[in-house]
Amino acid sequence: MATADAFSLFSWEPLALRTDEAGALLRGALFALAYAVDALLRTQRLVQAAAAIRSLSAPAETAEETALQPTLHAAEQAVAGALSSPESAPLAPALGQLGGGHGGAGQAAAARAAQYAAGLRLGAAALGLAAHTATSSQLVAAEADAYAALRLRQVVENVEQLLGLELLAVTGAPASEPVAGATRPSETLLAAFRAAVPAGGPGVVPYLALRQAAAFVRGHGWPAAGLGGA
Repeated sequence: MATADAFSLFSWEPLALRTDEAGALLRGALFALAYAVDALLRTQRLVQAAAAIRSLSAPAETAEETALQPTLHAAEQAVAGALSSPESAPLAPALGQLGGGHGGAGQAAAARAAQYAAGLRLGAAALGLAAHTATSSQLVAAEADAYAALRLRQVVENVEQLLGLELLAVTGAPASEPVAGATRPSETLLAAFRAAVPAGGPGVVPYLALRQAAAFVRGHGWPAAGLGGA
């Protein structure tokens, strides 16, 4: 159908764009902002999720996890500037720093999952995904804004899966592991996770369980705490 016919069919009027708006649309600036905002919102939830999940097995955050919070703030400022002015500085450098923070946090989650699931495919899967995530995160800053935002979103999805793998590892750990002495909030978290992601057998991480675990990380009502547990 021709554009003119579609306008006539739905009684639409052509959308008039200013020069700067047309340029931003052609550059993919609006696409980049949409994906960047989505990545930031999901990162905020990941910060909360990482703190709660880490508390199940490790009392202190790693240096890599500590580095995530300042990169998140820097990316938030960059995106806020882009939302207020189409001529603002490129987003890719700040998104690249945030991607690096995600890479480190993902590796920390994978290391804990591998410790719980030593010798099992779950641990190997976590370490492999973490390595891929770290490599991808290093490429974000080199991309144009639209591709940087898209790659960052993929990195965020990987870290959601890594935290899901950590939860799968913790719930499958022997009763003698530290999770046996979990606090009441931890017990509530583990119960909610087990209800959302039924066990699939020792050391087995079917694709469906991984998707369910990542969805749990993405959608659970995490306590409002930073990586430092504040």
